[in-house]
Amino acid sequence: MTIRTCSDPHKIASPKLPQDAIEFTIQAAEKVEQMHLLRESTDWTSHFPSHDLLMITGVVRYRLGKFQTAELDLAEAMRLEQFQYGEPDLRPTIEGYLALAYHKNGKLELAQATLKKFRKKAKAKRWQEDNLIKNLQSEIKKTFGDRVAGIN
Repeated sequence: MTIRTCSDPHKIASPKLPQDAIEFTIQAAEKVEQMHLLRESTDWTSHFPSHDLLMITGVVRYRLGKFQTAELDLAEAMRLEQFQYGEPDLRPTIEGYLALAYHKNGKLELAQATLKKFRKKAKAKRWQEDNLIKNLQSEIKKTFGDRVAGIN
């Protein structure tokens, strides 16, 4: 049953993508980004990969259990976001997943420092009702523990 022909959304099963399909999607996104950079090489920002793309690939790699490469992607995304906006991005997503990746890789001091940045951004009123941030906070609590995570 497809979305177009189904009147009851609960009858539509969410397909689970095999790991190969997710990896292929990451590789395709990276190639599209590289082609985009080649076409617009006159713009200085095009010489840097998109921090949004790195954030997405970092989160996907974290979800796949590839914590080393997730850490690299997310750390680079956090570094590059200042080039795109002239200041750090207001979304706490990068910091949240980077703290989790550092924790999984045993870099506890970096995890705590990054978690502190996440908490500072996540306190903003605009994120209080955001379900994606709430889910991320829940995962952080499970990983770090309630006391250490410092999230209400």
